[in-house]
Amino acid sequence: MPWKPIPAPTTLDLTDEKVFVEAGQPVAGGRWHLLRDGTVVHENDAGNWQTSMHDADALNDPNRFIPVP
Repeated sequence: MPWKPIPAPTTLDLTDEKVFVEAGQPVAGGRWHLLRDGTVVHENDAGNWQTSMHDADALNDPNRFIPVP
């Protein structure tokens, strides 16, 4: 799935979201937001938001991602 920019991230429902960062040495950088509906979006270090190639299962792999408290 190609990454698709999200032009207005303020329209996303971030209620009860879970936020993750990469475990270990960052490769892509940024933060991944797991939304209540199961959608995963990536916020890169420049503050741009896009659909993520990772799914909820990938974010729950502690060898790849860790939750942000």
